[in-house]
Amino acid sequence: MSKIEPMDTPITVGPSAVPDTVKAAARYVIATAAAYAVGRGWIDAENVEGIVTAGVGLVAIGWGLYSTFTRKKQLVVAAEAAPNSIAQVKP
Repeated sequence: MSKIEPMDTPITVGPSAVPDTVKAAARYVIATAAAYAVGRGWIDAENVEGIVTAGVGLVAIGWGLYSTFTRKKQLVVAAEAAPNSIAQVKP
């Protein structure tokens, strides 16, 4: 049996599958809405790819901003709870 050596950089895994789930759901919703709009004659079929790409991009940007905001808020709460020798919140 061979000995397993530790890696220099560990494998990191996000704590939640929510971001990937939100992106997948956004793709499905936007694609469905685009297909509906094509069926109703509101947009041309040639425009669907661009609309879906833009929609998914906007959802990704929105999710990124939201998750950054909530992580920062949680970090501030944790820093306020820690002793000043460990963490301080700048005014």
